[in-house]
Amino acid sequence: MTQREAQIRNIRALMSWNREYFPNGVALTNGKDGLFYSYTNGAITRLRLNKDNKWSFWGNGVGRLVRDYLQFQLPGSRINIYNHVVAAVALGLFDNANIKDAYINHKNYNGCDNRPNNLEICTNSENTLHGQFRVYCINLGIWTEGISIEAKEAIRFLRSLKEIEP
Repeated sequence: MTQREAQIRNIRALMSWNREYFPNGVALTNGKDGLFYSYTNGAITRLRLNKDNKWSFWGNGVGRLVRDYLQFQLPGSRINIYNHVVAAVALGLFDNANIKDAYINHKNYNGCDNRPNNLEICTNSENTLHGQFRVYCINLGIWTEGISIEAKEAIRFLRSLKEIEP
């Protein structure tokens, strides 16, 4: 199984979990385990069913840094998954997407920033070109950390400069 096939399998598994919306976030639950995604800061926190059969927060929810992205192990499994994948599933970004062609893009290039306004679904090509936009701006000396741009806008800009083919 390729890494991408494993990612797709993990996305589908997580999409099968129950999704419950709250004013401050989304709970994804599966039996006695769950995850809570916060709209405010994009953080993922584990949930456990307590003795009163109510959800309670468990652990610190931070995860570990892997290739500039936060990752942790899904509760009740041996599956390691990136926080931005959990965020995208919680937000429903994959609901109408062809999962095989869908990639999560961080608009501000910060792989640890999983707030709703920083995530978008795009193709692998769009995601790659979004990264090239940043490199182009760095090479020109006009890059400022914290810039946030959608993949399609970055591509439109590169095309206007004839940096990529239409």
